[in-house]
Amino acid sequence: MNGSRSTTKLRNLIVIGASTGGTRVITHLLGLLPPLPACIVIVQHMPSFINMSFARTLSRNAHMEVRLVADQDRLREGVVLLAPSEAHAVFVNNTSIRLVAGPKVNYVCPSIDVAMQSLRPPLEGYQLVGVLLTGMGRDGAAGLAHIKRLGCMTIAQDQASSAIYGMPAEAVKLGCVDHQASPAGIARLLVSHVR
Repeated sequence: MNGSRSTTKLRNLIVIGASTGGTRVITHLLGLLPPLPACIVIVQHMPSFINMSFARTLSRNAHMEVRLVADQDRLREGVVLLAPSEAHAVFVNNTSIRLVAGPKVNYVCPSIDVAMQSLRPPLEGYQLVGVLLTGMGRDGAAGLAHIKRLGCMTIAQDQASSAIYGMPAEAVKLGCVDHQASPAGIARLLVSHVR
């Protein structure tokens, strides 16, 4: 892990959602990314007992600081934030995150849809990217559609590289996916888009 510099003004936010097979893909993806001038927020469906071990695994593989989200965390460049289990991660003005107790949405908590649908239209000069990875069910499809409606870039993992193509396929059905790609392709897209 490299300790990347953080700035007061956040210019880029990448929100990644994943479920079945996602821990492996996210670990690989973060290993491919150089330090980016962005905050990366990950919503991965997982049992709470692996939160810390997954965060440590990501920290060993990523070239950015990785930690679990704490309630009211500010979003900072050069940081990867992992949403903990059993609370919904809700963005506040695209600048911080609240952890909110509530019922499951799409049978899960945290829900990717809840996180992504709480994003607001980005201000000028602020880049927002939504990424939906492998997983069963439909969580994240409506969230990715919301990000697309905000005029921002959306990416879904392709079928060939997905352990379970359910969530990406649901987003594709909604017509809200700008790019479908493998983890390596997703990394290239993020590097070229986030400056």
